Parts: sequence; structure tokens; C-alpha cells
Amino acid sequence: MAFFVETIDYKRECGSCSECCKGWLTGTIYDYDMSPNYPCHFVDSNKCEGCCTIYEHRPEMCSSYKCEWLTNTLIFPEWLKPEKSKIIITERSIENEETGEEITYLQVVECGQTISPVTLNYMLMLAIKNDLNLEYQIAGQYHYHGSTEFLNAFLVNDEDTEEVVDEKVVKKEKNKNKKVKN
Repeated sequence: MAFFVETIDYKRECGSCSECCKGWLTGTIYDYDMSPNYPCHFVDSNKCEGCCTIYEHRPEMCSSYKCEWLTNTLIFPEWLKPEKSKIIITERSIENEETGEEITYLQVVECGQTISPVTLNYMLMLAIKNDLNLEYQIAGQYHYHGSTEFLNAFLVNDEDTEEVVDEKVVKKEKNKNKKVKN
């Protein structure tokens, strides 16, 4: 006798999580830069944990941001919520300079601490089983897993690349001067 578990796709909310505003993702919000160790200028921790003081008037960069944990509830379990897992997962794309086509990938950014082995294993197994392209950080350094086209898009003119392992994983210092799209 077989048992089937019905999968429910439900809506998640940020709640007290504000990791995307703490500077782990980079950007400029109304002329204020946000980067590691420089959180968003408009977050007021005194008012409440992660409160945005301009939420109703936040720029398009903020209002259109899609945290994959929030939007992809069937793939990313509850324990991967950024404030719990200390990673932010974002879908991004990069232009293949040879063909001009966009290549989609998941970007995993650490939130102030090195990604845990359990979380890293989950993300790599997810990428392997589903043929996903993945950019992920380990101790602040970027690594890559995915298709040859994806790896080549990050390797073009990159002198910091150390090696390609099994034609799937690449380690680099930074992805400089790439046409990455949110």
C-alpha cells in the first residue's frame, strides 16, 4: 500500500527576518550604499527588529526583490529562512558573452558567518539533482556549480579562477565586471 503526501504551496512572510537589509546584499538605496558591515540606512533596529522606516516609499530595488525562501516554498524548507540559516538565496541571471543568452542561476550569500556544512550540502544536492546553476559563498569566497555555459560565463577574462573540478565546480575570489542581472 502506497502513501502519498500532498504538498501544500503556502505563502510565507518575512516576519522578523531582515537579512536582505543588513548589507549582505549590495546596492544603493536613495544614495546610501548598502554592503557587508554597512546595512541599509533606512532600517531602524530601535523601532523594532529590522523595521524599514521607508517601507511604503521604498525604491523599486527593494520592492521587487524576491527572496527565494519566500517565493519558492516547495524547494526551500522552513529551516532555510535567512535569519535561521544565515544565507540569502536569490535567483539571478548573467549574460553569456558568446551567445548573448541569459543564464539563470541561484546565488547563495552568507549572512555574517560561514555557511554551515548541512546548508551547503542541501544546496549542492539540490543543484545536482535538478541541474541548477549555483553561485555560493564559503567563508566569503565565491564558488560555482552548473552547466558548462554557466561556468564559462563566469570564467571569461577572469584571472582569479583557480580551477575547474569535474567540469562542475569553480572557485574564484570575485566575479568582477560581469553583467549580472537581478
